[in-house]
This record gives sequence, C-alpha cells and structure tokens, in this order.
Amino acid sequence: MAKDIPILLIGAAGEYMETAVVVEWHARVGDAIEAGKPLVTIENAKAATEIEAPGTGTLKEIIVEAGSEVPLETLLGVIAGEGAEAEAAPPAEATAPAAATSAKPVAAPRGVAEKTPVRATPLAKRIARELGVDIATVAGSGPRGRIKEADIRKAAGGGAKPTEVAAAALKPTPVPGSVPHRIEQPSGYRRAMAPHMTASAAIPQFTVTRSIRMDGLAGLRRRLKAAQRAGGAVPSVTDFVLRAVALALVDHPRLNARWDDGRIVLFQTVNLGVAVATDHGLVVPVIRGAEGLTVGEISDALGMLAGKAREAKLNAAELADGTFTVSNLGPFGVDRFTALVNPPQAAILAVGAMRTVPVWENDSVAGRPVIEFTLSGDHRVADGADGAGFLESLARRLGGAEALLD
Repeated sequence: MAKDIPILLIGAAGEYMETAVVVEWHARVGDAIEAGKPLVTIENAKAATEIEAPGTGTLKEIIVEAGSEVPLETLLGVIAGEGAEAEAAPPAEATAPAAATSAKPVAAPRGVAEKTPVRATPLAKRIARELGVDIATVAGSGPRGRIKEADIRKAAGGGAKPTEVAAAALKPTPVPGSVPHRIEQPSGYRRAMAPHMTASAAIPQFTVTRSIRMDGLAGLRRRLKAAQRAGGAVPSVTDFVLRAVALALVDHPRLNARWDDGRIVLFQTVNLGVAVATDHGLVVPVIRGAEGLTVGEISDALGMLAGKAREAKLNAAELADGTFTVSNLGPFGVDRFTALVNPPQAAILAVGAMRTVPVWENDSVAGRPVIEFTLSGDHRVADGADGAGFLESLARRLGGAEALLD
C-alpha cells in the first residue's frame, strides 16, 4: 500500500540561513507529480532554488502557501505516493505538527496565486514583492516573455531600488532629546548575517598584511591579450589570484581548516568562497576543488557563480562547504581593508586594488604595480607565522605568474 510522501524544506536555505520563503508552487492539489521534477520554488535572503518532488504520485495537500516564511525542516505539503518510491518514504504525520506551529506568514507576493503561471526570474519576483508591483500586470522583455528585474523596476516607475523606496518612505522622525533619524528594517540577508558576524567577532583573530608585486602577472596578461586579439577572453587578475590562493593553501593547510569544538579539522581539498556584491547583499558562492582547477576553469566557475548570485539563482550546494574565503574590494578602489573570519572557517583573505607605487631598484625609483593582501585568521587554529608563510607562498606564486597557467 502506498504511503504519503512529505515535501520538506530541506537544503534550500544555504549556509547559516534558518528560514526561507515559499515563492511559488508549480502544481495544484490533485495534479499528478513526477519524482525529481521541480515542485516548489523557495527563496532565502541570498538565493532562490527549486525543491524537486521527492516521489511520484498526486499532490494531496499544500500546507504552506506561497508567501509564507518558514524555518528549515518545515513540512510544505504532501504527495499521495504511488509505487515503490512512495512505499519507501517516511510518513508525513511525523513532521506535520512541528511545521504547523512554526510557519510564520508574511505578505504574499502578488500574482503568485493566479491560475496562469507568471514567467519571471526569482529576482524579479523578489523585487516585485518589495516594490509592491503586481507582477501579473508586467510585460516581460526576456525570452518567451519572461519578466526580468528591469521590467519590474520600470513598472514601479523610475527604476528605484528597494532600499531607495524604503528610505524615501521612512522620513526623518524627530525624537525628543535625540538627533532626527529614521528606522530601516534590515533585509532577510542582514538579519541572517547578524548573528553569524556576532559569532565571528567572538573569535580571537589576528591579521597579517603584505604588499605583493604584480609585475609578472601584469606583463603576462598583456602578452595574453596581445596573443588573443582575434578572440577569446583573458583571465582576470582575480582569476589568477584565486588560482595562486588555492595553491598557497595546499602549502599551508592550517589555514584551510576550521575550529570544531576543541579540535582542528584540516581539509584535504580547497573549496574557495568568493564574496560577490549584489543588489540584495554580499553573497559568497563556493568554487569547489579549486586546487585542481586551471586558471581558465576558475574563471569560468567564478563567472557562472557570480552571474547566478546577481540573479539570486544560486542553490544551496553552491553556497555551502566553503573552507576559505576571498573578499576582493579592489574593483571598488579600496587599497587595503580587514575582513572578519567567516565561521566556521579558519581564515579569510582581503584583496585590495592594484595600484602603482614607487619602488627603489637599480639605484633609481620606478613605479611598479602592487596589491595589498590582508589575511585574517582564527588564532585558535593558526598564528601570525602561519599567515606570514601563506602570504610568502602567495607572493612567490604571483611573482612566477607563468606557472599559474599550468
């Protein structure tokens, strides 16, 4: 006899996320469901992802409606199972009571409940909710009429970003005995990030900074560009830096580690988290096994992940299991900064802008390109000497940039 198959919110919220919003169901009660097919779209503060049907059968019940924010492990719905897959699934009754008490409704996104599905990117749906735009009335400019973020902003009038709309709505409020001020509600990402950064601040951290000459890399990229004028992309400075970082971490595994309840866990592969700035906050997708990738493969992986991050399309797997993080503010013109360790990782590298500085050599002063790198580390796992050794290895590898192409 077939059993009911629970549809659970599992693995959709990503690293250090505790809740997610049900954006859209792709089936109605009574519809036939096929195992492995996208069934419901879930969105957290960092990304949107689809939960696949855990079995084949008929959608028996939708417990959490679109627009509701619920914690992980919540029971979203139930499939009346068919065949062996349904027999193997645990009964839904085991998780239903907890889900019923934990669901927290929020404002439902407009247009989601319409009988005709709305074709729109997850980011467009999010922006529509934040700006109060009825997405069902918006004409999409994407492929097959899919609605994009720009379409929503245009429909909102003027293209203001959500933060700008919120700021305009919150006019300064005089408070007796206080400076005029306004109150801004943090985004879901900020709310989730706050306790994580509080935990980071509690870690005993050290920092080590080193200026590294980039002559070799700059010259290599000039030669590559000259050789590929007919076509083909040349890896960016960031791509080369990530390759060098991955190899330096192989040399210094204590920084590719984590503190785990009194133990030090040393990872045998380098999963590089790379901070990406987006309209909805800083997101850190992960390039897995970076030590075994070429510069070109790292460039392709970063381009794909950064694009998905800006469209809020990253899935949970692309945000999890990082072993070391690189944060690059060089494109913003920042010369040097210090980043907080991203727990439970043991270290993070802050990368500044490439700039030309005067260098004394051969009895004269000449301008040479340099980048300042600042490593922050968990002092329970490593110390300043480990950091200095890592930066020395990084400098050596960037100095011999040609070898990074191997």
